[in-house]
Amino acid sequence: MNLSSDQELRRLNEEMRVKEQAGEKPYFDELLADTFLFRRADGTIVDKRQYLDDLGSVAKNPYERLESVVENVTLDGVSGVVNVLVLAKRKKMERAAVFQNVRVFIRQGENWKLIMWVNTRIWDL
Repeated sequence: MNLSSDQELRRLNEEMRVKEQAGEKPYFDELLADTFLFRRADGTIVDKRQYLDDLGSVAKNPYERLESVVENVTLDGVSGVVNVLVLAKRKKMERAAVFQNVRVFIRQGENWKLIMWVNTRIWDL
């Protein structure tokens, strides 16, 4: 089945939610570009290695709730920007919150690579 780039990125972002909730490092090691940068909701910026290392915290601070909705996908040739609303509640969080995620992907051969991810907390529930 051949999916359009829009469909591929929507599927990939849903898959990311499942894999992040499970703390699956090998999945993200393959998905993230070597130059990947992530701005966390608290404003800190981490690179690929730090992000992968931090996935280990999922076991100690698991997600009690993690939902996401792809709001839109903007494509420009070999790149795509995906806007995702995420509702998350981790064990150590007092309450659930909603986050705006902007994820930038580039196509490398047959695969999409995530090069940048900006996460912003927009409100608490």
